[in-house]
Amino acid sequence: MQPIMPANPFLASPLAGQPWRGFARPAGWLASALLAGLLALAVAPPAAADTVCGRVYTVLSGNRFYMSDAGGQAVPVRLAWTYAPEQPQNASPIAKFKLNQWIGGHDVCVDVVNRDPKGRLVGVVKLKGEDINLKLLSEGLAWHYVQYASRGQDRESFGRYSAAEDGARRQSKGRFCQAV
Repeated sequence: MQPIMPANPFLASPLAGQPWRGFARPAGWLASALLAGLLALAVAPPAAADTVCGRVYTVLSGNRFYMSDAGGQAVPVRLAWTYAPEQPQNASPIAKFKLNQWIGGHDVCVDVVNRDPKGRLVGVVKLKGEDINLKLLSEGLAWHYVQYASRGQDRESFGRYSAAEDGARRQSKGRFCQAV
């Protein structure tokens, strides 16, 4: 009677689930790791204070979108110093609709402040020189995100952003026309 051999010899081995243990790894793994490292450097994220321009192709919410840069790469972006309502908050669809109406399909430039933990560029978005972040605040479609702005936004723009939100609140525009 012949012993029954499993279809996968690693299953019968004390090294089951660890196929490389005790064996030489393929020589290509080092080359693959080096290539991945070089590619990561080639598409390294822009440093703060850079400006990245591209065409907006998807608006995800009132303060997040994707654009394609000059090389055709997808670039996720979040608007700095603002917080727009998200689902299921009231005014979320309006903020998204308006942002899409203003910048969807258009070429914009992002003055990069930093990158968030999810890898998105965080910055001030400009369309033909107009500050879109400020426009969202002026229309009452976002709040000035003071928690983060107080740590990095310059004094002049901090004042403009706060005044824009206060003006929208006083005029009951956008989000502020609803009882909260």
